[in-house]
Formats: sequence, structure tokens, C-alpha cells
Amino acid sequence: MFKNLLKKKMNYEKSYDIKKSALEKVLGPVDFVLHSPIPFHLGYDMGGKSDVFVFKKHIHGVVHVTNDLIESDQLESNIGKYELMICHQNEDDKWGANIISNLAFYTLDEKINSGDTTSIENIAGENSKIKAFLFYKYADVTDKIERAKNDK
Repeated sequence: MFKNLLKKKMNYEKSYDIKKSALEKVLGPVDFVLHSPIPFHLGYDMGGKSDVFVFKKHIHGVVHVTNDLIESDQLESNIGKYELMICHQNEDDKWGANIISNLAFYTLDEKINSGDTTSIENIAGENSKIKAFLFYKYADVTDKIERAKNDK
């Protein structure tokens, strides 16, 4: 069991560097990473969450992007495998990062296609102006990831 966990950790670290580099080519430098105390690959029932990259220089506000989905058992959508991204104006607000970190497990059971929408009124709170999410293909970094994997 421990050998398996060690192998997953080594694969995660290599994948992390490759994804980080590919995303930075589109979104600018990563400002920091919100690491889950319990890794995503240990599962929802164990309390795992996706790590989230934080970008503060791409837009006026903040961009959060998950880091664990492409290599997971995620169901492929109409754009293939993907990471989740959310943007919002308040740089100090962790709400967006928390939402996509939790939504990550949903992508293992259900396809989310580019163009899909979902209501979030039940979880957003009565004071929220956000009522729904639109899932949209923002950028494609899979070619950058594949080239980086082949270069190593």
C-alpha cells in the first residue's frame, strides 16, 4: 500500500510541474497553490480535495484552477479531460477555490461539457448575485502538457 502511495506522490509531483508550466503560459505566473491537507486521490470519503492554483495577474481579480483532474478517472467531456477554473473579482475570497475543489469529485461521476450550465442558488447563499455556472472551454493546454511530458 505504501509503495502505491509513494508512486502516486512521485507521479503527482511530475504532473504538478508540467501542468503548472503549461497553465502559466496561458494565465501568467502562479501566485500560490492552495494545497488540500488530504490529497484528492485518497477520495471524497476520506476528505480529499483538489489542490488549486491561484493566478492574480491574468485578470483584474483572481483565477483559480484545479490541479488533480486530468490524471484522474474523470469522465471525458466533449472537450476531453479538463481542469476546472473559476474567476472572480475579490482576490481575497476563497469561495471560488472551495467550490471547484469540491466540484472536482462530481467530474468523476458526471460529464460536464463545454456549454453546460448548472444552478447554484441552493449553495450560493441568499446574498449572492451568482445564480448559475456556465461551463466553458477557456483555453486548451493539453498540447503543452503532452509536449512537456515527452521532453522529460
